[in-house]
Amino acid sequence: MTSTIIITMDAMLRQMGILNTGQLVEIKVNDKLQGTVPFVTVGHRGTCDVLYRFIDLNSWPSWNDFTGDITVVHEGDIATITRFIGKPIRIDPADSWHAYDVYEILIQGNLRQVFRCNLEPYTFPEGHLLQP
Repeated sequence: MTSTIIITMDAMLRQMGILNTGQLVEIKVNDKLQGTVPFVTVGHRGTCDVLYRFIDLNSWPSWNDFTGDITVVHEGDIATITRFIGKPIRIDPADSWHAYDVYEILIQGNLRQVFRCNLEPYTFPEGHLLQP
């Protein structure tokens, strides 16, 4: 007998772990994620998804939490983690759910801040020279 384990998006978000400085990540901005995460985690300019230089951890979620220069991003863009910024003050710091942790990333030559739920560790293709 075969059993299938179905992992809901909520369960997946709860399993997100901590990312490390220097780690390569993929940007995730798809509609499937936006239906599960109840707050805005990326900016929008017209039909484009954008990341901002700063996310205000003291006020998020509110109306003016994303500030500074922007970078247009697409699903699957590659970035590098530069440092962990923190967790918004409205999220319990004891909460082990890392979806709303904020990281600084280097993307397209720019530093931007982004939520953990919009990052996925990059997996090198099979046979790639840098594959662990």
